[in-house]
Amino acid sequence: MKWLKRSKLLFSIFLLLYFLTTGGLVRAEEITLKEAINTGLIDNPTLQELEYNIKQLDRNLSTLKAQLDWQVDLTGNLSKGEVNDSSPLSTNEENLDQLEMGIKGKRSFSSGFSINPTLTFSEEEPYDFDNPNDKFNLSLGISYPLYPGIPTELEQKYYSTYNDLLKARDKLNWQQENKLIDFIQGYLELIRLEENLELALENRKLAEDNLHLVQEQYKIGEAGERQVLTGKISLKETEIKVNEAENNFEQQKKSWYQELGLNSETTIIFSEADNYLQELKKSIDLQEIDLNQAESLIKEARASDIDLKANLLDQKLTMEDLEWSKLSDKPEFKISGDYQYPEEDWNLGIDVSYSLYDGGQKQLKQEDYQAKIDSLEREYQNILDNLQLQLADFLNKLAIARDNLEKQQLNLEKSKLELKLAEEQYSAGLIDRFELEKNQLIAKQAEVELAAAADQVLTSKLQLFKFLGLNLVNNK
Repeated sequence: MKWLKRSKLLFSIFLLLYFLTTGGLVRAEEITLKEAINTGLIDNPTLQELEYNIKQLDRNLSTLKAQLDWQVDLTGNLSKGEVNDSSPLSTNEENLDQLEMGIKGKRSFSSGFSINPTLTFSEEEPYDFDNPNDKFNLSLGISYPLYPGIPTELEQKYYSTYNDLLKARDKLNWQQENKLIDFIQGYLELIRLEENLELALENRKLAEDNLHLVQEQYKIGEAGERQVLTGKISLKETEIKVNEAENNFEQQKKSWYQELGLNSETTIIFSEADNYLQELKKSIDLQEIDLNQAESLIKEARASDIDLKANLLDQKLTMEDLEWSKLSDKPEFKISGDYQYPEEDWNLGIDVSYSLYDGGQKQLKQEDYQAKIDSLEREYQNILDNLQLQLADFLNKLAIARDNLEKQQLNLEKSKLELKLAEEQYSAGLIDRFELEKNQLIAKQAEVELAAAADQVLTSKLQLFKFLGLNLVNNK
């Protein structure tokens, strides 16, 4: 039993030392806004899916390139058999035991040139392997298209895949910038929600103090039951607002963390003093854009719009497909040749082929290409028209945000004047402390609403600048 008591004592000492040195808790990781955004650009589910698509297209291109490299196969055959003479008087039998091994190769080039070497070794039973040089055979074939010079099917597939890769990269860059603005907007919203929560808690404290005062007055007959009930109702209303504010903050925080791919144990301090946020605001303030020059603005938007870029890439590729399809109607001339060793036989010639009739398949295919080109041209014009509408919408939102900012500035000035008047009335004994504190909270709420209005101006500018192709958030 002594050893058991000693073990318990040692375990208790260990626990005590653990709690003294670590506090018994695992410290949550604390990161800045910039670090959170960097994490989000890697771990955001939408961006990860786009990254996966780009990697898949890269793999597809590598696969196509690999098909242009040497393709080598090893072949072998071991056979055993015999043939009997069918003559009634014959007793002859012929053995057909044979060993054959070989290497087959093929190499294709983007120009259409191809070379096909084959090396084989044959030996019959009893497999003495005498004079091995006489048992090797080499075959070498070549082919090269001369006219009309249409890219090979493999090369056309490569062009199409590379076109998709360019579009995927543009889409990823666009989505990254979009997410950057979403992350910043979410951060600012959380700052305001946290401030609103603090105001709700102060309002609840004020309601608790007021109810306590009314109840004391009720005990000495200076307040009635109606005033007590009114105080209780006011307190309940503030408790409801506190619960709503806490829920809004926690739900928004969870959603923001999920978008960034952050662990729930990660800690971020929500503050306007964040260095990255301050640098961003300075960068926005330094950016000079004449918002009245709609023509120059739409020109910048055209140069950066990913839908226009994708459309032009598709138009170019489809026009090439149409041109290649028309060239396929022409006669085809191809050089071909082969060489045989040890016979040393060889031949070299020009193959000619021409499709006389295919049931109208090529014509239908060309009509499909032309229809696609026409559709892409219409889509291009629609995108241009939509850019005009989007620009007007962004400018309108920015103007509304600025008007709202001016309104909130006026509202704050009004709240400060009312607070100053309340302080004077309180000093003169015309109002009680409860009324004074209520005016103080109204002024604080006006400050929060002004800050939220400034946030809206900031995010409206970011959206507009992204639309114009200005990469202000250099965080990649």
